[in-house]
Order: sequence, then structure tokens, then C-alpha cells
Amino acid sequence: MEKKILVFRAGHGGRDRMNVGPNGYVEADGNLKFALYLEDYFKDDKRFEVHNIRKDDSTIALSAAPRMAADKKADLYLSIHSDAYTSRSRGVTTFESVDLDNEDLATLIGKATAQSMGIPFRGAQERESKKHKGEDYYTDIDVAQDRGIPYVILLERGFHSNPNEERLLMDDEVVKRSAKSVAKVIKEYFYPTPVHWAEKHYESLKEKGIEINEKRFNDTVTRGEIFALLDRIVK
Repeated sequence: MEKKILVFRAGHGGRDRMNVGPNGYVEADGNLKFALYLEDYFKDDKRFEVHNIRKDDSTIALSAAPRMAADKKADLYLSIHSDAYTSRSRGVTTFESVDLDNEDLATLIGKATAQSMGIPFRGAQERESKKHKGEDYYTDIDVAQDRGIPYVILLERGFHSNPNEERLLMDDEVVKRSAKSVAKVIKEYFYPTPVHWAEKHYESLKEKGIEINEKRFNDTVTRGEIFALLDRIVK
């Protein structure tokens, strides 16, 4: 099986530590913590090869990170951030490239993050450069897609300018949970679980009002159970 190559970039860090919340949250550190937890959830999965561009409080040039990802032949480049605007701004946002069709994965990642944190999902969006029509506003998104990476997504994990969301971003258990939920989405997206042939019958029975407590398709069925089932069906 060919491995999928994932490259994560924890935004900011090193000389770039200016983005802070009202109660001490430092975005550079929060991004790094999330990225390292996210990498950890792939360590035993042989289907993936994972690279974190930044593993400590170092300075990585904005355009250098996507170039490094392209050199590694990344299938997915995920740029990790938290947002800032007003103290009342809320929610998770994902951004995809104007030149790619990554809306499905961007939406799944955004929804998983928002649900795990208990905050709204603001949607998967595109942001075009005002100076260069047809190009991306975000440098690392633009460079990554220009270098041929097929999946390029920027994740804003809530507003650290909002004290309530800042607390969630500083809560280690919440960060772990949200990283785990994103890892699950990525795994399922690239290697979806095959739909069992009996799934359509299960759904059909539900529509007919027949509730089944446990959905197990591969159990051994006894003759007695078959008789019971036939007796239930035949009027």
C-alpha cells in the first residue's frame, strides 16, 4: 500500500510570537501543541508518513514551509492556526485554495474540530488575493498549491481573542480531543471504510419501522434465529 504523506505546519513561532489572547494564550505555542498531538495520532498507522515542519519554537519562513512540504511530495499540507478579531467572535474556519477543490475535506476537518471543542463551524472558505486576481490571499496556501500539493488546507481552530474560546485553546484535554478528531477525519477520508453490502437492508428496515439494536453484519446466524426472523416476516 502506497503511503499518504501528510505535512503539518504549526503557524508562527520563533521570532513570530505576537499573536496572544487576553489571558495569556500564545498562538505560536498553541499551534505547535496541536500539531504535535495530531502527529502522535498517526505514529502507529503504517498507511501514513507524517512530517511536522516545526517541532519547537523556531522560525520558519512563511513560504519555506510549503516548499518543504512539496519537496517531501506531500499529499496533504495542513497549516494550523487560531483566529483573532473581537472578543465576541466565535468558531472554527477552514480555508482552501481558490485553485483547488478541497471543500469536502476542509469541511470535514472544520466540523470535526468545532464539534470536539463545542463551538460553531463557520464553514470552508476561499480567500482571494486583492493584489493578484486568481491567487490565494494566504501565502502558504498559494505556494503549496503552486508546488503541486493536491490537498491544501488552513485551519483556524477558534478565536483566541474570545476569552471563552481562548480557554478551550489552552485546555490540554480539549486540544488532544480536537487533534484526535481531525486525525480520524483524515484517516477516513484517504482510506474510507468500505460500505457493507447489508447496509442498504439495514437502512431499509429502519425506514419500515424495524429497529435493530446492534448493527453487526458478519455474525453467524443460527437456524433458530432464521426461523424467528421468518416468523416475524411471514403473516
